[in-house]
Amino acid sequence: MTTLHRIPLFPLGSPLLPQAAMPLHLFEPRYRQLIHDLGSLPADQQRFGVIAIRQGREVGTDHLNALYDVGCIADIRAIQPYADGRFDIVTMGTNRFILRDLFDEKPYFTADVEFLPDELGANPDAMSNRVRQHFERYREIVQMEDGQDVLSPDPTALSWEVAAGMLLDLDERQRILAADDTTSRLILERQLLHRELGLLAQIPSLPAFDPRQLPISSN
Repeated sequence: MTTLHRIPLFPLGSPLLPQAAMPLHLFEPRYRQLIHDLGSLPADQQRFGVIAIRQGREVGTDHLNALYDVGCIADIRAIQPYADGRFDIVTMGTNRFILRDLFDEKPYFTADVEFLPDELGANPDAMSNRVRQHFERYREIVQMEDGQDVLSPDPTALSWEVAAGMLLDLDERQRILAADDTTSRLILERQLLHRELGLLAQIPSLPAFDPRQLPISSN
């Protein structure tokens, strides 16, 4: 029997990935209310779902059809309130979920979601070794300054590190998030890395890229 969980939902223009940090600047009244509501809960329950909008910046009247099916839980790690009611928060991606239903009875959306297991799939170790080699070459070429010299030996953790470290469009990042298991995710990443390495080989030089310096998302 499927177990559904009712969670607050934060639609954004880009998906959140497990193990990835996402800073947010909250100024809209609905998301100020969200932080006030979560602030009354124990620290280990201060979380909400992040899900990507298929097109544009707002859900509009399409509701479920405007959103991708798979999202990620954001655990709140730090909150900085301001006198005018705004908040800066830092979140960390944890569990993936599939969106089952959407509700708008509160100022912000809530949703019924089903948490997704992160299964390994077939032969993840062999695939992770191939992806590791491709990604290390990719980081070398783009001169990535991500502060992470050593990649995780764990295939699942590695798959999320690679996803966070690549420059991908919305659909590609969403496909990685929604992959059925770790091996499927690594296979997709190997394909994307192979494509990117081929393109990079045609470029004489690139400026250093630091994914930690990407702009803070605003609601």
